[in-house]
Amino acid sequence: MAPPTRFTADMIEDWRRAGYWTDTTTLDLLEAHAAARPDEISIVDARRRLTWREALAAVEGFARTLAEMGLGRDTPVVLQLPNSVEESLIRLALKRLGLLAAYVPVVWRGAELEAVVDLLKPGAMVVPGRFRDSDMVALARAVRARHGAVNVVVVDPGADAADCIPVSLDAAAESRTAVPGEDRRYGPHEVTKLVVTSGSTGTPKLVERPEQQELLWGKGVASRMGVTGDDVIGGFVPMSGGPGYHAWSGWLLTGARFVLTDGFAPAALLPAVERERVSAVMTAPAILARLADSPLLADYDTSSLRVIRTGSANLPPAVIEKAEERLGCPVVKAGGAMEACSFGQVGIDDPEEIRLGPSIGRVMDGGEIRVVDGAGEPLAAGEAGELWIRGPATASGYFRDPQATIEAWGTLGPEGWFRTGDVATIDRDGYVTLVGRIKETINRGGMNVFPLELESILAEHPKILEAAVVGIPDGTLGEVPCLCAIAGGGDGIMLGEVTDFLQARGLARYKFPVRVEQFDDFPRGQTMRVNRRRLAERVMARMGEDSA
Repeated sequence: MAPPTRFTADMIEDWRRAGYWTDTTTLDLLEAHAAARPDEISIVDARRRLTWREALAAVEGFARTLAEMGLGRDTPVVLQLPNSVEESLIRLALKRLGLLAAYVPVVWRGAELEAVVDLLKPGAMVVPGRFRDSDMVALARAVRARHGAVNVVVVDPGADAADCIPVSLDAAAESRTAVPGEDRRYGPHEVTKLVVTSGSTGTPKLVERPEQQELLWGKGVASRMGVTGDDVIGGFVPMSGGPGYHAWSGWLLTGARFVLTDGFAPAALLPAVERERVSAVMTAPAILARLADSPLLADYDTSSLRVIRTGSANLPPAVIEKAEERLGCPVVKAGGAMEACSFGQVGIDDPEEIRLGPSIGRVMDGGEIRVVDGAGEPLAAGEAGELWIRGPATASGYFRDPQATIEAWGTLGPEGWFRTGDVATIDRDGYVTLVGRIKETINRGGMNVFPLELESILAEHPKILEAAVVGIPDGTLGEVPCLCAIAGGGDGIMLGEVTDFLQARGLARYKFPVRVEQFDDFPRGQTMRVNRRRLAERVMARMGEDSA
């Protein structure tokens, strides 16, 4: 049994009676689709097209292969895979075996992995043979060398993997080994997944995801986007992050076709949209901004697009307007955290002033939210304070860390509220607007500067594709804003241009950046959100080089 850290039996029963939690699992949904529509296409990537019948057979084949490791139920297994048919189906095979899947970004390397492996003590690590220019088998072997009990499982291995456990779709389809007993299978109310979050400290935590939380996420997003079994979902975001989980669970809940791509550049996404007639896209702001800015749009038919959802990071209104104009469909944004479902999700039927404005929409069904002051007391509608959330779509705590769970939620059990660390307002109609992050607020001589506000305004500048603002030290004022910019159209931007632009917008001068740093891309986490801590470190390193 993989019990949730902070959920009690009474909490779960209350959510069952209210209809938020059910007794159905994601594996149940796969089996139901395979029985009802066995020959319809279920899941597609650059190499594979599987029907629902074939998808179920592959899951059973993967389960037979992975069972040969002999791992006990609830043993953690680290997955470090790019988006693919195999990644999506191995998730289900691990649930069939009662193995606790822990997802880490495929771009992570030794230092990040070491901390997570130390916490988890996993029984296995699942990797591709290669990812881009990286030898992932060598990386997994290095982990095994330090933690000898780790089995290395390789998806589609190359020639040099004799000491590893190979898995492939072809081998899964041909396997005739008996599937382990049903008693291994995860139940509907167990923790079936762990995701890694480092927050602002860089110290990893393992967030517990109960099965029903994942399903409730999918239901909420599908409802707000109007997704049905007739849609084709483009999962154009890493599956190891929050928006990816929405896409994956939405696929199983609705029975829509699921389309995955090799990378998230416009050159990969646009052919998939045209070829598969993708209608509902789930992605991240950084990916959408590049898609909307791409000259390749003129070369592809995107008329099938009906709705695009973004989550995980701020989506400036300027990017929404450009994307809707160039892609010809509504964009609905959301905000959330690894520990919670969406704090807010804009719906496709929300009025234009909500969709194109700063709000991230209303909380999902079953969620409770409040904005509080420094003493934890609720504030009135429209007042800014820290956003707290609780309910059946929130995580059940941090794996093997009840103390960190209590620190984040205040207490175990039904009275706990997750302290998001976000400064927000909630209006009288329940619409949430994020103002900034408490820990990212820049205190410039006693005046607070919220990076989110600056970034939303600067996204309108024609020379800026994406903006991120970080604080840098100042001997007089303590800290001051630095603009990190990814140039649009290839032209760089000078500090004077930024100052003139903000002055024309009527912004207070204490919010103006004092420095501009140009980047080709920013360091990011598994949700494509900018890792501000690392970005600030890079800025400081450049400043050190300038003064040397």
